[in-house]
Amino acid sequence: MEHVGKDDWQAFFFSAPNRALHARVASHLFEGCGDCLERAREVLAVTGGLEVADNRQALSILLHESALLKDETRKAEGNWVRLALLDEKTRDKTMMSRWRFKKLGLATYVLDEAERLLARGKRDKAKELVRISAAVTSCLPPRVYGLPLLADLKLRQETVLSNISRLSLDFMGALEALQRADKARHQGIDLVEKARFFRVQGMLLFDLGEFEEGAKAARARRLLHEEMHDLKCKGRALLQEAMILAQFDPVNGLARANQGLDLLKPSDCHPFVSGVFYKAYCLLKLGGVEDASKIVSDHRELVHQDADPGMELWFRYLDALILHSKGKTKDAEAILIYTALRFREEGLFLWHDGCSRHLLVDRLRAGLEN
Repeated sequence: MEHVGKDDWQAFFFSAPNRALHARVASHLFEGCGDCLERAREVLAVTGGLEVADNRQALSILLHESALLKDETRKAEGNWVRLALLDEKTRDKTMMSRWRFKKLGLATYVLDEAERLLARGKRDKAKELVRISAAVTSCLPPRVYGLPLLADLKLRQETVLSNISRLSLDFMGALEALQRADKARHQGIDLVEKARFFRVQGMLLFDLGEFEEGAKAARARRLLHEEMHDLKCKGRALLQEAMILAQFDPVNGLARANQGLDLLKPSDCHPFVSGVFYKAYCLLKLGGVEDASKIVSDHRELVHQDADPGMELWFRYLDALILHSKGKTKDAEAILIYTALRFREEGLFLWHDGCSRHLLVDRLRAGLEN
């Protein structure tokens, strides 16, 4: 197999976009040439280098640093603006017929937009953008981009679609999308996308009450972040583990909460506050009422700073559990009813580090009885 020359590497990263060159280099790297992968790292050192130990992740990042993909990313917003102005039928026809729209950068940009919409609760619009991203992807030539990169994109699309279905309480649809995502996961190389898959899988299994399997998914997510040396994301993954373990193994749930909090800072407001909640909840499950009460009291101001109404309601729920544990049943019941009414006002969905819970009065009351 012929190695990639020094001039080709310079052109691949820093010259005008060249689809033929990109196809040749990508194909060579996907064949597993370690020497050329190291050479690519050396060439990129002039722009700060590539501090990634895992070769799969390094390969993914290197390809996205190519002149071709950086050019596509730069033009993606403008191309999307042109398409967004069209009606659905015309847009679909235009995407299929115009070469300028058959770009991996555009498919990725539209998917980014879908996730932004999902974060704002606009699930239907987000789902439509995932469809558009998938339509663009179906037109992309594997010879140019490489099957592993297209598999990573497919993995992300199906994972986001699964999360949209989950938040819409379409659990069958969520499971079906996750099965398709799992197939793509085994064909891709991007550890970030694999970690995203396990995060959503863990949340879905949690919602379905399959806590032990959900904890395994959260652990798989954590191990991937360890491979990538991403301490902040590892901390968040530990907190997801804590959330799930609290349901059946509060001892280890408490340990994971402590480990996760150690990797985060109070300035990481929402995930840190989530970790405080999981820690206090585990302590309550273990009978540490006074310790849980102190933790909640010490972090009350931080909860207000987070400005997340869902999170404030979760802490009110903790207040009810603490009062109930102290024998103040009537006070606990009053807070419980108030919290349940607020849940309804928030549309019955609470966001907990990306995890939704469909909570009604009787489900909250069950927490007091356990």
